[in-house]
Amino acid sequence: MVIIVCIIILLVIFQTIKTRGTHKKMRLPTAPTVSVQTVNIADYQPSIKTLGILSAIHGVILKTPTSGLITKVLFVSNQTVKKGQLLLEVDPKQLQAALLSAQAELTTTRLTYKRYRQLLKKNTIRSYALMT
Repeated sequence: MVIIVCIIILLVIFQTIKTRGTHKKMRLPTAPTVSVQTVNIADYQPSIKTLGILSAIHGVILKTPTSGLITKVLFVSNQTVKKGQLLLEVDPKQLQAALLSAQAELTTTRLTYKRYRQLLKKNTIRSYALMT
């Protein structure tokens, strides 16, 4: 307890010694520097540089019935567009690949169904196997 009191007293003494030499005389404010400039006539280009979020009053979300890589954008920002106007072109390669894959899957499913029907006629499988 005595040690804590001594430390506190030493800190108070140290702080008062430290702050004694920092008091300086107050100076009167100096007069501001004044300069003269020649005015040039020029066009005024208003602009604001700021940070923030900008949101449109009217906007639209573009969605396609399919996904894919966009190969062409057929409009520019803030351009007025009409109903039915083509806005984007999507790379058809992904769609063609998906179509071929679906066609192959359909062919496989039809062959499997045909085989199950034949096996069902021979009573080799149960009828519920045909339903799956």
